[in-house]
Amino acid sequence: MGDEDLGLSGGSGSIQATTDDIRGYAGQIDDAGDDLTDAATQLAGLLISGDLAQAIVLAPVEVARLEGDLTAASVSPSGPGATALRMEVSARLWRLAAEGYDLVDATQQVAADLIDAGIDVLAFVAGPELLAGALLVAAAKNPDLVAALASGDKDAILAELNETAFEEPWLQELLTRTAGGTVQGLAFRLEALVPFVPPGTLTLLTGGSWPSLDYEDQVAGIIALGNLFGAFEDSGEFEVAPSGDEPIGLDGRLTEDHFLEDLLTLQGRVSDVDQRVGVIRRYDDAGNVVGYIVQIPGTQAWGPVRGDNPVDLTSNLLLEAGQSTQTQALVMEALRQAMAADGYTPGQDGLPPVMVGGHSQGGITAAAIASNPDYQEDFNITSVYTAGSPIARFDLPEDVSVLSLEYEEDVVPKLDARDNPSRSHWLTVTDSLGDEGVPPDVGAAHTDYYDDLGADLDASSAEELERWRRENSVFFGSAENGGDGGADSTYYEIVPK
Repeated sequence: MGDEDLGLSGGSGSIQATTDDIRGYAGQIDDAGDDLTDAATQLAGLLISGDLAQAIVLAPVEVARLEGDLTAASVSPSGPGATALRMEVSARLWRLAAEGYDLVDATQQVAADLIDAGIDVLAFVAGPELLAGALLVAAAKNPDLVAALASGDKDAILAELNETAFEEPWLQELLTRTAGGTVQGLAFRLEALVPFVPPGTLTLLTGGSWPSLDYEDQVAGIIALGNLFGAFEDSGEFEVAPSGDEPIGLDGRLTEDHFLEDLLTLQGRVSDVDQRVGVIRRYDDAGNVVGYIVQIPGTQAWGPVRGDNPVDLTSNLLLEAGQSTQTQALVMEALRQAMAADGYTPGQDGLPPVMVGGHSQGGITAAAIASNPDYQEDFNITSVYTAGSPIARFDLPEDVSVLSLEYEEDVVPKLDARDNPSRSHWLTVTDSLGDEGVPPDVGAAHTDYYDDLGADLDASSAEELERWRRENSVFFGSAENGGDGGADSTYYEIVPK
């Protein structure tokens, strides 16, 4: 796969990166102009210098010639004074250009918000009809789906819907973008149909969250309705303890030439076993820890009622509603224990930088952690990676480097109903499995192929990825030196108290 097949958004190719570069260029011009202004002032000072007045008595011809040269240099269009003025004007024009780019960026965001609101209103009013029309269009392109629907065979229908969703990513986009409005619209239709239920009951039952055009309120309404039946409660008490396994040596792994492939392969191992978090230590040649990578698992329990595993559906919904979860605190406790074993205390000066990331819910949790100012400051979180995670609505700080990996056929990154923002610190890479010859399975698109995408990105020379590598080089080992001081991974288990 070549770089031309990758969809790269944000990073060094974003409008924000362009404006940052323009402002940096304007600052350099301004500084150079200030230097020239100082030079012009010094030249003017020479013309009225007392030393020059005294010298004219001893060498009148030479001094007159010098005064002529100084005057010409001072008033010349190419002299330092005139050049400094032109540079000042140029710097201001460049800054105006940057403000123009900012205005374009802000206008695009406002337009996107208005479009989102319009979609929600349309879905609220006619969501089921809209989705039925979309399914008819998709069915017209897939005769096997029509045959399955006609047969009434549930398994065949699910299989064909799965294949259709894989082959028609626009259908996934439509479903996720209209879900909030559609669910609310259907709920309020039902409220109106139920006898003796006064208007406003649903608003009361959702704690005032519905109706709303705000995504987090829409999810909060679902949580509130579930709470009425004991569902979606962040209940239970849990603790973190190191696994009984010895740390896994990673010598020769996570080097600059195959960092992402190794990272995502190790991520899969974290997710394969329930209720554990991986903490990777990167060492220098002297054996000192120079960086931590925290790997968080994806959703492992899908029941609506909390059991013994907090990495569950409840945590998914709470995270997407912008609420804190126990999983965030438990992940940070695992990191705190790892740091304590190395002699570090959260909040102290000189903490090694930390990368947090994960697949699916793991990436959402990582984004929530990095968006928390206390966590970011106390633990020196500098980087986030996600694979198949809906994190577009998190306000990730600009001093945190973000890499988001998504497949077009994976529905999960679309669940927040918004594209990731195009920001200089946030690079989103989108690829398609459609030409890879893989089975058309939406579930597999979410779980089975992200390490392959990591390998493709390791081989890429795209400037956006090169910049990401430079920003995160502390977490890489040198391929030539066998990984420098090496790395290892320790697992921490999340268990009920």
